[in-house]
Parts: sequence; C-alpha cells; structure tokens
Amino acid sequence: SRVAWAVLVNGLARGSSVVTPYLVDQILLWLNGAWNKNSKLYALLPKVEKKTSLSFADTVAPSVLQFETLAKYEIVDNDTVLERTYDFASGEILALLSNNAFTLAEAVVTVDKFKTILQLIEVSAALDMEAEQANPFIVSKEAEEVAQWSFKKEVIKRLRELLKNSNIFVQTPSSLHPYVSLRASPDLLATAWEALTNTECVLEQLINNHQSNPAIVGPWNSNCTSVKIGPLA
Repeated sequence: SRVAWAVLVNGLARGSSVVTPYLVDQILLWLNGAWNKNSKLYALLPKVEKKTSLSFADTVAPSVLQFETLAKYEIVDNDTVLERTYDFASGEILALLSNNAFTLAEAVVTVDKFKTILQLIEVSAALDMEAEQANPFIVSKEAEEVAQWSFKKEVIKRLRELLKNSNIFVQTPSSLHPYVSLRASPDLLATAWEALTNTECVLEQLINNHQSNPAIVGPWNSNCTSVKIGPLA
C-alpha cells in the first residue's frame, strides 16, 4: 500500500490530474506517518488484500485503501486525527481509484526482490569458483577487457572483487576449463542483470506515465530512453 501511494503521488505531482493540493498533502501525511508502528495512524491502516484485481486499472485494492483512510479521516498532524467524512473535490475520487498504482507497486517490490536474489547468486557463483578451484581467467582483468558487453564486464569485475585474496589466484586450477556452469556464469549473470535493468526501465516509464484521470496531456522523457512518453487524453 505504501509503495502504491508513492506511485500515485508521483503521478499526481505531474499536474495531469484534477486533484487539490490539500488531498496530496493528506496522502503524504499518511505515507510518511502511517507505517510508523508508534504512530496513531498505524492502527487506522486497513488490511488490503494483495494481488486482487491487479490490472489497468486496479479496482479493489485502492478502493479499500482510500475508503478506509482518506474518506474517513483527516490528519492534522501525527498526533491529531479527525474522524469525519472527507469532502472530495470534483475529479478526486476518479483520480484515486482509476489508476494502476497497485499493479506497479507489486511489480516494483517483485523486481527489488529479484535484484536481491541476483546479488546472492553472484556471491554463490564466487564461492563455487573457489570451492571448485576454478580457472581464475574467468574473472581476470583480461577476461573483463575482452567481454562482449558492459553487463558482462561489470559482473566479471564484481566477481573478482568478491574473490579478492582467494586461493584460486595462486593455486593450480582443478582443470583448464571448469564446469560449464562456472565458465559461463559471467554470461548468464550478465544476461539476467541486463534483463532486470530493462525491466526497471519499463517500470520507470510506466510509473512516470499517466496514473489517474488526465486533465492535461504532456509527453515526458525517461532516463532509460530517448522516446517521449505520456498519456493520451
């Protein structure tokens, strides 16, 4: 829910939706205070079922979150919460409910977990190389220089750093060519990192694209591409 709200506010901040600054301020107060377990706001957070109605646009999850928070309470500060029906301005309910913030939030969390897994796999690959007395050329500076693309160069460099002071640089390799999984590990890891980076670029484009009811059409540039992106009203 917190990631979804962050995605939503990011979209609202672009000024392409009909919402009042006060509503955005209320969302930010929830966003910054409700996940502190010592805050009064924490007890007011509803239980939002995950992976429900995830699509373009989400329906169930944002409806539950917004109805049980913004529609019922007004935050004065972290210690003062008024229980009253919020008087939504024209267009605000549509902006809050007609968006894909929860779908993108699930994607962001998943990609972040996958990145952690890849980092662990790199450590495991380095440990395997040491355990199998792998040929150190796999992670040598020479291998890095002749690597075909930047992601492979980066993987080789990180593996070499992980194996710093390892015995594989001073002992005789177990064989000229270690197991295929070790010899090809920089290629496999580099391919995975490249795919992950491309996925992050797509998510960046989607997050920075239109997230709610459009009032203004404006193309925006992504750091991941030279192509202009934006909503179509």
